[in-house]
Amino acid sequence: EEKQKLLRLKAEIEREIEQLNRLEQELIGLQEKINASEPSPYDIRAAGSILHDFYNGVEAIFRRIAHELNGGIPVGQDWHKQILIDMSLNIDGVRPSVISDELSARLHNYLGFRHVFRNVYGFLLDPERVKILSRELPNQLFRHIGKCLVVPRVLIFCSTISITSFFHKILKNP
Repeated sequence: EEKQKLLRLKAEIEREIEQLNRLEQELIGLQEKINASEPSPYDIRAAGSILHDFYNGVEAIFRRIAHELNGGIPVGQDWHKQILIDMSLNIDGVRPSVISDELSARLHNYLGFRHVFRNVYGFLLDPERVKILSRELPNQLFRHIGKCLVVPRVLIFCSTISITSFFHKILKNP
């Protein structure tokens, strides 16, 4: 039962990572347009949508981990912030940290942007903020999240519940 639960969690995370990789390619395709001296409002909106989707995907991974390993998703109005903080915590006997404090701080910028994106008209998006967040994603965050979540951290999860050898066979490929 625990093996099946973790295998399903691994598959769900991998599927979400595949979707994040697709977003990365979309954003790379927009880079030249949004980094122009006068990007079009439509390109800024498109990039904003990708940034929004990126954080949604990351948070979906965190929700799955929280549901399966933490005993549930945080409650309250600030649950979005709390789940991000929770993923950087090492919870003895439950799971190690999923992300570093540094990555948590960087992701907090995308959480904040998502809030803005959902609550303002697209023409009010700050083009400079969209540019900055868009530049960081393909260069650093996509790869870092993939490395953090797919193999190394899932292996650590598994070792905490004594089925490491089973997962070493399954998770050979980094």
